Amino acid sequence: MKPQIILGIDPGPVRTAWVLVHGSGENTRVLDSDWSKNEKVADDIRSSAVGGSVIQRVVCEDVRSYGLAVGETVFMTCRWIGRFWEMFEGYTEFIRADEPTIKIHLCGVAKAKDTNVRRAAFDRFEPYGGGKTPEVGTKKQPGPLFEMYQKASAINKQIKAETGRDVNSQQHFVSALAAAVYGKELVI
Repeated sequence: MKPQIILGIDPGPVRTAWVLVHGSGENTRVLDSDWSKNEKVADDIRSSAVGGSVIQRVVCEDVRSYGLAVGETVFMTCRWIGRFWEMFEGYTEFIRADEPTIKIHLCGVAKAKDTNVRRAAFDRFEPYGGGKTPEVGTKKQPGPLFEMYQKASAINKQIKAETGRDVNSQQHFVSALAAAVYGKELVI
């Protein structure tokens, strides 16, 4: 199987997480990741700062209707999904996959909890780091996801300093990672 470069996107109404992975089979690594304001993500895509190499596939987590009323944030997220889709149209495969589809692929059930999705996504990476989560590792013995988690921690601190609010950017990174893993393993 030829190695692929896959971009996983977890869109939001204001900020979007993305993870760029490269690999095939068991040999997978994260090339880059971020969780930033949507306008910056769009600018990075336009300037090819996201994935300086050729991206073979983009998997964007999609919104799904559950029959309940939704607010402005859901509609803004839908708009951003469309904008990202348009940016890749014509030069790379763009797949919209809702969260249950990704969960079924990774965990076997649509009702999997976030911790199950995280574990299933992490299991796709070689556990060579130190500590109790070797896929992430430690500063002295980093694993394949160490830089992604360091970036998430720095973003958490930055947002807390700016707004006074605690955020969990790690969950957004994990959602984008899960989308990328889904895209890497998807056979069309």
